[in-house]
Amino acid sequence: MKLQALLHHIASSEYLTGMEVGGLTNIETGFIELSSDFFGPCPCSTEGQLVTSCDLCGRRPGNHVRLLAGRGDGVYAGVSFMANEGRKLIATVVLLDDGNAFAAEVNSFIERDSSATLDALTAQSSAPYAALAVNEVARVDTNARGLLIGDADAGLMSNGAVFSQLETAQQQFRVFLVCEPATAGEDLQFAIATNPALEAEITGGYPDALRPRLVLVVDSSFPLPTDTEGESDSHDWAAQGHAWRKALVGANTGGGNNVVAAYFNGLAWRLKQAEISQEPDFGGDEFADLGTLAFGWFLLGALWGDDDCLAYVIHMIHESDGLLAAPEALSDALWLRGWEITPAVSELVAVASRSSCEWCRS
Repeated sequence: MKLQALLHHIASSEYLTGMEVGGLTNIETGFIELSSDFFGPCPCSTEGQLVTSCDLCGRRPGNHVRLLAGRGDGVYAGVSFMANEGRKLIATVVLLDDGNAFAAEVNSFIERDSSATLDALTAQSSAPYAALAVNEVARVDTNARGLLIGDADAGLMSNGAVFSQLETAQQQFRVFLVCEPATAGEDLQFAIATNPALEAEITGGYPDALRPRLVLVVDSSFPLPTDTEGESDSHDWAAQGHAWRKALVGANTGGGNNVVAAYFNGLAWRLKQAEISQEPDFGGDEFADLGTLAFGWFLLGALWGDDDCLAYVIHMIHESDGLLAAPEALSDALWLRGWEITPAVSELVAVASRSSCEWCRS
């Protein structure tokens, strides 16, 4: 099945409520992982398998899949299709394009600098890959943390921006890839024509090498067309995984952008908070959950030295009458991000709380 047909099938479903920002992640290792937990760096990553079984880190078939992230490092964005059954996730699309282009469009949407809708942005950005086949490469069963999407080496207490979605715990997701030939692109073709030896470096020595351009994660209970399997059986994914480990992986950006991802993820959850507060069946618990998610992102961004994130931490502590600074709320916000309360966290929150009190008095 081609990407355009599958996206149309999902977008026209009777179960669909709408679309929202799924999140942004910053890739530093050149590989993206979809998983049920924060497994972190491990020697098993050098084996070149999309799915592995490792006693050292806990990765097992069914709890992760590791994929090449487009041309390598960069900030990538995901957009989610939500069901009309609570906040259940139907599907998430992550674009692995060049130059962080889709992420920049999503950031503009979050900041309300763009009049484009998410479905229009997704259709426009995925258009170059619309005629490419959709290949199922893995299934991921989630646990209490839900579905995590981020850098393949992001672990507990790491400086990685790994995004997740509410209400994805205890679900199974099918993971589909949309790929182009690894040597596709005028710049790569020109480089290979100039230096033919580069082709083996780009493909990892695998003549049929592919490059992921879009990851589509779909709830396994969601009905899909019978021809969704695409051409997955015709490609040697074991050989592909080994080739990706040997291939030349570039950087989409110079330097880390975890703070950028944290800031915009925090803003995205704040946006969702504002949206549900206008709904007739507005629920206080859901509003609080979204606030906890936003606070966790701003807290990490502040820990990583971002003043804008710190300003939001101060504002949200004030807004919640100090409730978000309580140990239980802090633990909830950090646990979702793979963190726990540390002396640095306690010190930052204490400073933010004092600033919040001063703001209140003024």
